Amino acid sequence: MDFQNRCFKNWNQLEEENIEIYSTIYIRRNFKDYFDKSDSEKIDYLEEKIFKPLFADKSELGLQFLSRGLAGHYEDKSWGALMGNCNSGKGVIDGCLNYALQDYYTTVKSENFICEKFKGGDNERAWAWALDLQFARIALLQEIPSSDAKSDIKLNGECFKKICSGGDTQKARRPFGKSIIEFVIQARLMLMCNDIPPISGKDAMETCLEVHSSATFLDKDVIDEMKKNNTSELIMKDIHEKDANIKQKIETEEYANALIMLLYQKYVDKAVSLKTKEEISRNKEENNNENKSLRAVLLDNIVLNSTHSITNEDLNEIATENNFNVSPKKISIELVGIGLKSCKIGKKRGWKGASLKPIEKESELIDTEPEYYGEYKDNQ
Repeated sequence: MDFQNRCFKNWNQLEEENIEIYSTIYIRRNFKDYFDKSDSEKIDYLEEKIFKPLFADKSELGLQFLSRGLAGHYEDKSWGALMGNCNSGKGVIDGCLNYALQDYYTTVKSENFICEKFKGGDNERAWAWALDLQFARIALLQEIPSSDAKSDIKLNGECFKKICSGGDTQKARRPFGKSIIEFVIQARLMLMCNDIPPISGKDAMETCLEVHSSATFLDKDVIDEMKKNNTSELIMKDIHEKDANIKQKIETEEYANALIMLLYQKYVDKAVSLKTKEEISRNKEENNNENKSLRAVLLDNIVLNSTHSITNEDLNEIATENNFNVSPKKISIELVGIGLKSCKIGKKRGWKGASLKPIEKESELIDTEPEYYGEYKDNQ
């Protein structure tokens, strides 16, 4: 990073070694004086009142993640996804980073990452929007556009992998330009939204710092009213009092410098593990099914029995829980291959010849008959 007084660079040493470095962008503030005598009160305020409530148990990890991104470590191949409530402070963090980092911070339209919008790397003109990520260090992916059918929106995992390639040379062409521009993306991507749609490609999430926040900031009088109405402690524990002046504070030079200093203090000299032990264990379990076919997953979850039947709802749930986002028609093809026969089960549709596998309890099967729904009726 560079400031107008060239802080964070040993310029004298570079000049002695006849090394010339020219910054394409810099922060238009004099930071050196603040660096020599920083304001610990404002630094603590940013960490305790903004980042810790929003990042919760991952606040330290989240700050290290942002710090390495700000330092330009694109070789980490990391990106972040923060899912929070309305009034959770996402907009405040956006304002903090925007004012403090200036041209080192940018925003990206989320529609560029939606599957039907993403054109891939062959079309250089379609990749023009990524040129803004060449010199930025932190890039915020804006809120996902709303949809009448939320499940219809899917983000393209290949686009995330391309952005976080670790320094691969990309090619793009400006909308009205003729020449192809080769560039390297330095920006670290951060998605902040109320809900995260499905992302294609399981490996896209392997380098993602996932933060699920339940924090909500409300005015003091609203909180007092909730306490007066004996609102449950389970709700109140994630409610925080809003600072009415916070937007004015973060747009001051003092707090902008304090944020730079906070991230400087949180810097670590090697890539941090983005997953907790619980997430690693869960991902390992999920990945055990990665190479299994849809038919193998279905057979793992049903018991073949010629006198029993199973509903389409149960079969769709099995597929979804095992990360197979497929149509009912696709499932039916596999069921026919297994040897099941379509039938009616009361008012529902289903399949003759199988039932749900009994639930295991303490390593033993529950001593009950497999679940079924009575007599079936053939389509004929």
